[in-house]
Amino acid sequence: MVKLILLIITFPIWFPLITVICAVILAFSLVVSLSGFAITAAAAALSIAGVLAFVIFIGAVTSSLSSGLMGIGGGCILLGLGFMLGTAGINLCIKLFPWLMELVRRIFTKPFQRRSGTSSGRDIQVKEEA
Repeated sequence: MVKLILLIITFPIWFPLITVICAVILAFSLVVSLSGFAITAAAAALSIAGVLAFVIFIGAVTSSLSSGLMGIGGGCILLGLGFMLGTAGINLCIKLFPWLMELVRRIFTKPFQRRSGTSSGRDIQVKEEA
């Protein structure tokens, strides 16, 4: 009963703090999870630019061999960078997003878990020596 009264009296203090902390945690998780998607989008743009540069400069080989080969090489580099960033972005999304959701779930469910009487939460069994 005393805890309930204390909780009600201190409501103007702890409620804004909890609200701000939750907003900061959610904003951080949103930024981190969207960074993986942004890297993947940049990788897709690099890959598309690499393919287009490769195709366009194949036609340029007929007018100037050195410029055409340099453009084809640039297209291959862009395509390789796109594949490399795409792999990194997809791995970031696959590994970081579930971990982040689990972290947010643990943070928000921790205040509502009941505590048991023992320190570890489990009954410790002692083996008797025979």
